Amino acid sequence: MPPDVHIISAFSIHVMYFAPVLLNYKFIEPSDLTHNSTSEFEIYMNDLVKAQDEICTLKYAHYLCSLLLKTKSKSVSENCNDPQYTDLMVPYSITENDLYPWLVPKYSTFYKFECCFESNYTPITSKSYLFLENNANKKIKLDYLLNNNP
Repeated sequence: MPPDVHIISAFSIHVMYFAPVLLNYKFIEPSDLTHNSTSEFEIYMNDLVKAQDEICTLKYAHYLCSLLLKTKSKSVSENCNDPQYTDLMVPYSITENDLYPWLVPKYSTFYKFECCFESNYTPITSKSYLFLENNANKKIKLDYLLNNNP
């Protein structure tokens, strides 16, 4: 008897391109404290869990998305501890709640190199995003950003 095609399906990167967008949106969508609302990313993660018994590669997708969530959550927490950079992020935001760098793959996808996950995404601390980290001209750049904000 031939093996079930769904059980041995290959992991397809193209179906995962929207996951980082949903993840980043999770951290900028306005929170409604009066309703126990579930984010689109959480709905997606729940759907992965439901389908992973039939399509085993979705376990890998869920694992990678969990890593992304952990990384983004840690980044937002660290950025909250550096509030002096929040105002500097305003010119780069798409909404009033979008004050932290997005988790974006450096290459075409996060899933290219599993061994080097941490090197697969762009800087996600505000200091790094604003090019203020480990820079000899940090004060000059900071003054420029503060004084030339639109």
